[in-house]
Amino acid sequence: MAFCLMLIFTFVIVHIGAKREATKGVDEDGYISTSTVMITSVKVEGDNNITYPSITGSGNKEIQDSFNNGAKKIVDDEIKSFNKLAGEFGNEGNKNTANNSLELDYQITGQNSNFISIKFIGYLYGGGAHGSNINISYNFDLRTGQEIKLADLFRPDSNYLNAISDYTINELKSRNLGDSKQIEEGASPKAENFKTVNISDTGLLFTFEDYQVAPYVVGQQTVIILFEKLKNTLNSKFFIVNWQIKI
Repeated sequence: MAFCLMLIFTFVIVHIGAKREATKGVDEDGYISTSTVMITSVKVEGDNNITYPSITGSGNKEIQDSFNNGAKKIVDDEIKSFNKLAGEFGNEGNKNTANNSLELDYQITGQNSNFISIKFIGYLYGGGAHGSNINISYNFDLRTGQEIKLADLFRPDSNYLNAISDYTINELKSRNLGDSKQIEEGASPKAENFKTVNISDTGLLFTFEDYQVAPYVVGQQTVIILFEKLKNTLNSKFFIVNWQIKI
């Protein structure tokens, strides 16, 4: 696969409209609680195919900056990786063509006054039969200003990976996707197999990479596990205390 593109970007923030609003403010502990957090879309100048989220109106600048810097870093890292790969093929400095492109956007999978869950979705094409899908999760705690990782969602003493794996394998096998071994390996109880996880108000959304659990031709696979299915392993501190989500 040959690349004919080297992206050179100047990052200029352009707010083009609100995606969603959430209540927020600052309580006595310095956490966000009540008022308005607005999520706007930010585009990279010179490329309308790359968009990422930014929050404004937080009332806590440190937390607001932490979220925005983290979202921008995800985009920066994807562009750098793409540029590096293009450079390895000797295509530095060439302009975008119909056969080479990098697209990146996002979805808000869950949000309330205490957290935001973002799913970056994109597509990389550099010629050949098809390109590659991009999926990156970005879960952010608005009370602490910290990114939330998979392990943070579960009790340390729980066998959460086994619980996730068992449910996912059964669900994927019920779809008649093809090779059972591919499913069992791609959804085995390893943290790297479930790195793309997003939070909603009812459950956890897991997204799998191309070829991870099924052939490319059947499409990218996602599995939603309701909180009630994982209630014996979930960390109630996050869901009940911090985020006010019933589990």
